Amino acid sequence: MGFDLINEKGDRFEFSQWDWGFYLNVAEKYGWQPAGTEAPTGKFGWQPAGTEAWPGTYETSDGQRVSSVDAEALASALQRAMDDPEWVERSREIARARAGAVRIAGSAYEVRATVRGDVMPFLRDMIAFFRQGGFRIW
Repeated sequence: MGFDLINEKGDRFEFSQWDWGFYLNVAEKYGWQPAGTEAPTGKFGWQPAGTEAWPGTYETSDGQRVSSVDAEALASALQRAMDDPEWVERSREIARARAGAVRIAGSAYEVRATVRGDVMPFLRDMIAFFRQGGFRIW
């Protein structure tokens, strides 16, 4: 399972299941404070069970919406990560912590605990996508 982010213009940015959660963790490490997502709407939108409220989650692919303000905050945090001279070591620490948390939670998914190669072009593209405004998570 992966994540497709689609903005109002129809532009798309794709993540593997591992990568989306990892970059959310990176953004939080660099100061992003999640505002919470808006509940999915439309024919396939989220339907509350009784009085249950939308949890504001980012790590499901239900069509929930990330606001333009939150998207810009994500972009700013990821830009700080890119600018950090210690980025490589910090990204590896975040990856190891995420892999450990997934193992503790009992996930059946195999989680890679390292960041390999030059991710800077991917980060630049991601930041540019987030700076275009709000998007939905599918």
